[in-house]
Amino acid sequence: MKKPRLFFIFILILLIINTAFFVLWYVLDMQDVIRKMIISTVSSALDAKLDIERLSVSNKQILAHNIRFQLDDKSLELKVEQLRIRYSLTKLIFPPYNLNKVIDNIEINNPYVHYHYIPKPPKESKKAFKIPDINPFFKELNIRSGSFSFQGKFPLGFAGVDSLKVGEHIDNLDLRIINHRTANENWKAGSSEVTMTSNIGDEGRIVVKGTLFKGALKASQAEL
Repeated sequence: MKKPRLFFIFILILLIINTAFFVLWYVLDMQDVIRKMIISTVSSALDAKLDIERLSVSNKQILAHNIRFQLDDKSLELKVEQLRIRYSLTKLIFPPYNLNKVIDNIEINNPYVHYHYIPKPPKESKKAFKIPDINPFFKELNIRSGSFSFQGKFPLGFAGVDSLKVGEHIDNLDLRIINHRTANENWKAGSSEVTMTSNIGDEGRIVVKGTLFKGALKASQAEL
């Protein structure tokens, strides 16, 4: 009788959780409260402007529409048509607790990134950038139909030519990252499989594949 009783308790807890989600999110409109809190917190912390047109939260996913982000110095602008984060609520609530296994899949659709390089006075030397280990944070990331635009003005100091303006645009960018948590015949446990494709120029197409392990690049391949 012990096992059926435990199963009944588990089902009852899930029912309570789903009921609480419904009351908080739809009856009391907590989704809008969370949306405003995220906007305020991120804007203040990063000296930027953030806007999220609509945010939906359920016990399985977070869905955000028409995200706009811009730094106050206008050096970086980001627009995302749709962001979807699928997660496991049971792994967040029930033991053994492991936050690294909560997020299953991240989907970013039609993102646009514009970076404007603004020369700044040199600062003290910083530590070299190191790629973070992304394997624990999610199982799979998909970015679809992305665009990236770059503009920069670099000082030269030559006679008659004081600066060089550079601009580049990349569109139809797709990025897929699969984090392998367990080992198999092709992948070591803890490795990340990265595939990126995008248009270059008027008719060019580039495919880049790579393998990361604990933040280190282990293999890479490019095709034009």
